[in-house]
Amino acid sequence: MKLLTIFLSFCFLFSCYSAEKKDSVNEKLVGNWAFIDSNGKYSEIYIESGSLSIYNEEFCNSLGEMNYNIKNDSLYFNGLSYFIEVRSCGRINLRNQDNNLLMDRITVLESDTINSINPFYLRRCSYLVDNGIISVKDAIQYLNSLLSDNIKPVETIPLF
Repeated sequence: MKLLTIFLSFCFLFSCYSAEKKDSVNEKLVGNWAFIDSNGKYSEIYIESGSLSIYNEEFCNSLGEMNYNIKNDSLYFNGLSYFIEVRSCGRINLRNQDNNLLMDRITVLESDTINSINPFYLRRCSYLVDNGIISVKDAIQYLNSLLSDNIKPVETIPLF
């Protein structure tokens, strides 16, 4: 009888720990994230409680809202599974046999009301510059290419 009590206590404690761990991973995963996909394209994933959406620069649109599930430190959605690794630096790594997605939390979502640039492209440039993928000069040139001629700023002093 003592052995049964100990065993049931152990099972109860273990189940509480597993639920707490799942909630903890889920809480850390909820939010807006930027990453480079397996094709080398900037992408964003918006994760809410129970659903997620992915935006990709190649498609310039959402891949649609999908339901997800977290089980045993893995994220499951749309027939795919990724092992979730929460890094100490605030990044999250999603990986499976085909992909290794290192995600950074997106902190700025506002739009650029002055120049009417889609905020997705502002975040793209910020992410690529912050991760040393492109230079600030390249980001400025890219953003300028998105502006129509009638709202481009006139440069009187060269920036570089």
